Formats: sequence, structure tokens, C-alpha cells
Amino acid sequence: IFTKITFKALKDDGIFVQQTESPFMHGKLVKDFFDCVSDIFPVARLYTAFIPLYPSGMHCFTMGTKKYRSPAVDAESKADFPDALLQRGIQQSAFVLPNFVKDLLYGKADR
Repeated sequence: IFTKITFKALKDDGIFVQQTESPFMHGKLVKDFFDCVSDIFPVARLYTAFIPLYPSGMHCFTMGTKKYRSPAVDAESKADFPDALLQRGIQQSAFVLPNFVKDLLYGKADR
């Protein structure tokens, strides 16, 4: 029900992101939450980040949006961050999932 309320509250260009734990330690939760977001939002994506202080280090974030199909960054746009803080390749690569996370979300047949 939470994701339905969130979907309704978002504007057409809104993006919903929720941290969704570690695929190593909470794989079922990651899969269940991703499936829930996928059922409601036209576009659902999962991305990862490595957080050294978090047990297992790897953490997932589930994103839902009504509009945006790709996490690609416009190469022509100028970010408001110093280059030392933003490297476009890192932002794009966060959406490249390791095979074991793809298997968790989609099963091995879809790889």
C-alpha cells in the first residue's frame, strides 16, 4: 500500500528511491520490494552502492518512476558539483548489476 500512496503522491516527473538492504543478507526483502515497486511504477530500477560501514558492504536502492527510462546522464549538461565529486561513469555504472543480483531479481533465464 505504501508504494501505491507514493505513486499517487509523485508528480509525473517524480522519482521514488528507497534503500533496500543488502542482497547478501536480505535477498528476499530486496526481491520482494523490487517486485512491489515493479508492479506499481512503469519503470523500476535497482542500483547498488558500496558502504564500508554497512555489514557486507554492498547495499541496494530501489527506484520507481512514472517517466524516466534510463539512468543515463546527459554528457552535455554541466553539473553543479565540482568534478572531484561527480564522475558520470560512476553514476551510470551504479545501475549495472552483478549477475547474482540480476538472478535474485529476474531469475537466471532472463540473463
